[in-house]
Amino acid sequence: MSEVNQDVKHNRQQFYQHISGQNLTPLWESLHHLVPQTPNANCAPAYWNYQEIRPLLLESGNLIGAKEAVRRVLVLENPALRGQSSITATLYAGLQLILPGEVAPSHRHNQSALRFIVEGQGAFTAVDGERTQMHPGDFILTPQWRWHDHRQPWRRAGCMAGRSGSAAGEYAGLRVCGRLPGRTAAGDAQRR
Repeated sequence: MSEVNQDVKHNRQQFYQHISGQNLTPLWESLHHLVPQTPNANCAPAYWNYQEIRPLLLESGNLIGAKEAVRRVLVLENPALRGQSSITATLYAGLQLILPGEVAPSHRHNQSALRFIVEGQGAFTAVDGERTQMHPGDFILTPQWRWHDHRQPWRRAGCMAGRSGSAAGEYAGLRVCGRLPGRTAAGDAQRR
């Protein structure tokens, strides 16, 4: 009986090698791994306390300037995904500090971005040249591939929590970010 099993295994391996030349693979060899009977979470439960993180975020403002950092952000990194700058397998989240007089230069990316304003006064974001003031408690959506920047002209630092991600894009390795050469002026239009 084991000889038959060995023959079957051998025949299957030959078949797999043969179809591999056509960039094919048998689903039956990976189905149980792809669709397990119980969830197989790759991230761990985690908690971030803003009152504990805030001093570290402010300290980062003394360590690196906005121009050098491009984005002065402390990433909320899931402990099970260390080194991936991700809060889950498909989402990024972080806290961004914008100090008085700073500009986070115009850029765009293929992920939509959500921003929740945690604290600060006077900061604004400009999306496609349209300026929107940012106040604590505001929730702002920046659609994908739209030019945007963030500015803080006032004397108080601003902090916002950001999230971006696209399940299909992340898994396909399609993180794309474009930056405008030089600095661009923020829009004159003001939403509120």
